[in-house]
Amino acid sequence: MKVLAVSDKPEPRFMMSGKGVPHAQEIELVLACGDLPASYLEHLVTILNVPLYYVLGNHDEQLYGQHLCGCTCLDEATVMFKNRIFGGLSGSIRYSDGRLTYSEKGMMRKISRLFPQLLFNRLRFGRHLDILITHSPLYGMLDEATRTHQGFRVLRIFDKHFRPHYHLHGHTLIASGRYWTRYHTTKIVNINHYRILDI
Repeated sequence: MKVLAVSDKPEPRFMMSGKGVPHAQEIELVLACGDLPASYLEHLVTILNVPLYYVLGNHDEQLYGQHLCGCTCLDEATVMFKNRIFGGLSGSIRYSDGRLTYSEKGMMRKISRLFPQLLFNRLRFGRHLDILITHSPLYGMLDEATRTHQGFRVLRIFDKHFRPHYHLHGHTLIASGRYWTRYHTTKIVNINHYRILDI
């Protein structure tokens, strides 16, 4: 399945028409990893006519609790699409009093609210989930030294235990062209500001 993953910065070419999106006719799903305007996400749904699942970034307070036309928020939720299980967690490490910044304990509480769905998926489908989308990276993996852009240690525990095939995130810059790595069985991909993936 070909997926358009986006985060952090709208791509100007995409704002014109579907012709600006590479492989537009083949894309079956859009995944958004935060810090993007509602108008951009709704535009992508309109021009591509495919589902869009998203999480919120640390700069998305104005979108908190809002309904985006044609889009589904995956924060603390999972969904099955074309025989793949997607899940999501919004927010970044706490560096201010922002509503979408969390301590390690705060992110652990968010993860705990996912547990019932993950266990249900395991019982029904034989696996917890296939693709996790977050705004933040894992601590020490494609994150940055500054407090604002450090990842979560608890996400390392999550990926080690629940073993998604992919973990997509935004939030941090891609350094020296290194946009992906592997942690246990999970492929970690920084999709800032867009990437087209076959998953």
